[in-house]
Amino acid sequence: MDVTLLHFANVRLGAGFPTLGARGRDQRAQLVATLDSLADLAMAENVNAVLISGDLFGCPVPAPNTLKSVQAFFTRLRDSAVPVILHPGSRDPRSLFDLHHQADSHDYLGGAIVLDSLHPVAALEGLELVFQQVNLSDPASFPVAKDTSPKHQSLVIGVACHDGDQSLDLSALADAFSGAAIRYLAVGGDLTFSVHAARDLTVCSPGVPEPLEWGQEEGSVALVRISNGKVRVDRGRTGTRSFARRDLELTLSTARDVISLIAAQAHEDLGLEVILRGKCPGYVLIDPASIESELAARFFNLRVVDRTELVIDAGEQSDLPKGTVLGNFVRVMDERIRGANDGEQRIHEREAYRLGMGLLQGEGAPS
Repeated sequence: MDVTLLHFANVRLGAGFPTLGARGRDQRAQLVATLDSLADLAMAENVNAVLISGDLFGCPVPAPNTLKSVQAFFTRLRDSAVPVILHPGSRDPRSLFDLHHQADSHDYLGGAIVLDSLHPVAALEGLELVFQQVNLSDPASFPVAKDTSPKHQSLVIGVACHDGDQSLDLSALADAFSGAAIRYLAVGGDLTFSVHAARDLTVCSPGVPEPLEWGQEEGSVALVRISNGKVRVDRGRTGTRSFARRDLELTLSTARDVISLIAAQAHEDLGLEVILRGKCPGYVLIDPASIESELAARFFNLRVVDRTELVIDAGEQSDLPKGTVLGNFVRVMDERIRGANDGEQRIHEREAYRLGMGLLQGEGAPS
């Protein structure tokens, strides 16, 4: 029979978002809204099952309102006869998923099938599917235990969550598990969407349903379609916000327009980390904190990082006599910046120059 699965991971409900400041609360609320939208997607795609490969939560003690939303999500799927297979990740509260030690866990999870060390295998016989917990560091621990497999031939879905901070090499995973009795390996923990197929095995990281970090411009899930034993994975776009990281290359002539250049990218659902590069003339003062404050209302969140090359051309400062405070300051700082021993010292000298120029601008600094 043909089967469609909705596979997602890395929702991380309750995550802290320290870099967002006061906006962190808004983004935590957005994660809950995105989870609810995934139930809508499951219904719209008429999926046969939902598969969660880790890190549904991003904190050890979820807030009561978050738990109520999670309960509503699982209950809605259960009432729609859509089974949910869940593999807890390293960020998930263990007690919440331990059905043997917490009596009300069933209420929160709405009858979801939890894969753990005591129950590493689950069969959905009506769909001829077997789900098994997989240890990514030990491919030899496979295949599925014979005494838990249905008597008829079933397609095996491996489920795992990567606990490391480094990105996964899906190609290496596909090679490592290509000899195992797995047709699809669902991996969580990695925040990028990627798919790799080798022989009869397809490995997939579905990414994040809602962006969590700078550089994640869209949320995603995996829609897994299985027909006649063949696996096809489509990327489903999800989420509302974008956390983009973009370079802005400045020139000596455009540096003074930096605010308008950043404002041109504004969107209320955009979290933007803009990295200023290129050249900046010494007499133009770029203050990232001031830019962030001026444009804050136009973005969901804005971060400005200054990596420009500060250009001080004493020749262009010929109208500044050596006997003036400003003229002497420009020449001294030019020498100090050019003579910096390392990158860190150069950064400090640049900031000192900009601070000094800001203080002296009212004393005849060139425009």
